[in-house]
Amino acid sequence: MPSQTLFDSAWQSLHASTAFRKLVSLIPGRGRQPSFNEHLFSLISGNIPGFYDALELPVPAPLQDRMTRPQAFVILHFHDGSSFVSKILIDRGRRFTRIVVDPESYLRTLGGKFAGAACARAVGADMFGLALALKAARQGDAICCAIDYKENKRAPYSRVSPVMIEFANRNGLDVFFVKSNIRDSGRAELLCWGPFRDIDAEACAERFIDLFNTHGESRRALTVKYPGDAARESRR
Repeated sequence: MPSQTLFDSAWQSLHASTAFRKLVSLIPGRGRQPSFNEHLFSLISGNIPGFYDALELPVPAPLQDRMTRPQAFVILHFHDGSSFVSKILIDRGRRFTRIVVDPESYLRTLGGKFAGAACARAVGADMFGLALALKAARQGDAICCAIDYKENKRAPYSRVSPVMIEFANRNGLDVFFVKSNIRDSGRAELLCWGPFRDIDAEACAERFIDLFNTHGESRRALTVKYPGDAARESRR
């Protein structure tokens, strides 16, 4: 049975179950509480070999032109447990560099999901990583990063850092903000806004939170804050 057919069958059976919905609500997320649709999508897709490779995921309209051009740009999003941004880039062979805490783990996980992940690179989420990301941008890579973070390891993803928006401003790079969304039908999509350029970093981060919480299915309580700088916190 094709992976999408198998997924659809499981989705239709489980999505309509009130008892299963209550059960899923008790499963803790990793630093965030996923919506029911997000959780169900993850549970089903994670048990179907080759699902992500076969998944058909359209490129959002604002990104379609930029994906085909050799110039660098920045894609920012919040942690969502999916690999949808990587998916659209890999499917089209668009070289990109992702900024992550553990580059080796990220690339290993990506290689397990996608057969054609050779266009993906990863650098650390520190000052040295930013220098490497700038070098990659000068070579035409798309730069990707989740900009929400935890105050400590046990805390939820509740803060949004404007650092990558400043990075883009200083280097003349267009920024696109992307949100993953799972419809009640089980279909995955990427919502996208941009390009943003030369916009105040904190105001832009606030705008991203507003966009996230007014579109699609999921909602999050988020606050703009520079990592390690309580004085610059902008509370909602």
